[in-house]
Amino acid sequence: MTATADAEAAANELTPLADYLGSVLRRLRPLPPLDLDLTQAYGNVLAQDVVAAHAYPAFDQAAVDGYAARWEDVAAASASLDGAPRASGVRLNVVGDLGAASWRPVRLTAGTCFSVAAGAPLPAAADVVVPVEWTDQGMAAVEIFQAPKRGYGLRRAGEELPAGTLLARAGTEINPALVAVFAATGIGHVVVRSSPRVVVVATGDELVDVGRASQPGQVVDANSHALTAAAVEAGAMAYRVGICDDDPKGCAGFSKTRRCAPTSS
Repeated sequence: MTATADAEAAANELTPLADYLGSVLRRLRPLPPLDLDLTQAYGNVLAQDVVAAHAYPAFDQAAVDGYAARWEDVAAASASLDGAPRASGVRLNVVGDLGAASWRPVRLTAGTCFSVAAGAPLPAAADVVVPVEWTDQGMAAVEIFQAPKRGYGLRRAGEELPAGTLLARAGTEINPALVAVFAATGIGHVVVRSSPRVVVVATGDELVDVGRASQPGQVVDANSHALTAAAVEAGAMAYRVGICDDDPKGCAGFSKTRRCAPTSS
């Protein structure tokens, strides 16, 4: 009798949640990888490492609005202590304007500069961009009152992300910032894990749909709605398909008509 009672007690003992969850997770297998267009990638989990296809920036470019020049041509410029212009400013001829959409290659010569917008390609031989605030903002010629350090106001090709840089490892969830980095470095497709599809069916003779007042012998089905929302929150494509009575044959017919396997709530 004692052995039987012990066996029944062991059978009725609740399994700790951590043990149950561990046993479930150990049975899971990764879903097959899926190649997605970058526009559909947000919220998915990478199945492969992603490396930069191209350098960023892709070319030498201005980082601020100003004047692209040779540093030796502006090095003599200075400013007074209160920032007011002084006679010791440097004057350069402005030989052109470059915007972010400019594409023709150009070159600086001694005593000249180009007016540039942030993002514009740099002319050859330029090694400094003087901010517009440090000049008289001239159009045909510009006076520069303060000389920045060599290399100021520009970004060299690949300075931020050289080609081949590891951008994200497998297992990383794709967020908006990563989408931007992928796009900027030439990544148009990524390989991700397929999102699991979860179908939730509530079972129970006592269950009634939401929106109805609960009567004696009835329970409003809240669990299946919560479970569906939790599955979506975890990254699944989840669907709640309704309530099935506690009748095996009825449940079997329900699952066939809905093309799903019932999941108790």
